[in-house]
Amino acid sequence: MIEASAPSKVIIVGEHFVVKGQPAIAAALDVRSKARIEENLKGIIIRSINLNFEVMIPMELSGSLPKEAEPFRRILKTMSERYGKLRPAKITLESEIPVGSGMGSSASTFAAFTAAYSKYLGVELSLDEVNEIVYEAECVVHGKPSGIDNTIVTYGGVIAYRKGEGFLRLNVKINQDYAWLVADTGVRRSTGDLVRRVLDLYDKYEEVLMPLYHAAGHLAIEAAKALEQGDYEKLGELMNINQGMLEAIGVSTLQISEIVYKAKEAGALGAKLTGAGGGGAVLILAKRGDLNEVEEAIKPYTAKIFKTRIAHTGIRVKEFNER
Repeated sequence: MIEASAPSKVIIVGEHFVVKGQPAIAAALDVRSKARIEENLKGIIIRSINLNFEVMIPMELSGSLPKEAEPFRRILKTMSERYGKLRPAKITLESEIPVGSGMGSSASTFAAFTAAYSKYLGVELSLDEVNEIVYEAECVVHGKPSGIDNTIVTYGGVIAYRKGEGFLRLNVKINQDYAWLVADTGVRRSTGDLVRRVLDLYDKYEEVLMPLYHAAGHLAIEAAKALEQGDYEKLGELMNINQGMLEAIGVSTLQISEIVYKAKEAGALGAKLTGAGGGGAVLILAKRGDLNEVEEAIKPYTAKIFKTRIAHTGIRVKEFNER
């Protein structure tokens, strides 16, 4: 029996503005997806507990499959082409990450699957190789993703990203006096639709919005400094400013605003939507002593709340015998 897990992802600051070349800061959180592999004699069976589907992929990887199985076929095909072998297996997928919440659910699941199956094959993949394979699967789902999700769930930690320049891992100063909450609104939305809507607005009012985008870039640089200096009070203030910017480009909602304001009233240092907006999740930074009060204040407006921390390790793999 082999089990692998991968963390979720949040954007601390910079979403949407990153599309026009401004930097963004992303972090891995210890809300995880898991893939468990057992021996099987009849093809490759994939069972998703959260999505409630089970599919058998033939060893020759041919034939018609439901769309949910296509990213996994891409992973298996890539591994077969690169490493020359596949092996029948039963793979059970389970995730704590809400689907469609902007927390990288698909990338996390693909990373756990890739890590577990490669271990099952006896192939030792580097994190770089896992990252490349997961990106291929993400392309099946999202077309041309930025690469943030697959990178952060594979490596863990916190990264700065700028389109066309790649990723820089930040040396974050940890302070146990502060903690993170993620509030899932329960509202699912299309990232692509929201990105297009914001781009349309930018094209319509480029001269008006260009300074806002430049300011968002400077904000992301200051947020990176705050994380590396352990200045979480400053980081919270920057998150609040970033939320105002996201409100300005029209991707917040009444529910998100209610969560943000209730969290700040209860003592949160910073609160903002994370991801595309229009629903999804809200990221909240608070002093550890205020965490319970903040959680109680936002409960009526959320589908689920995660008390979590930054996952400084990305993929984890373990092997064990089941009796």
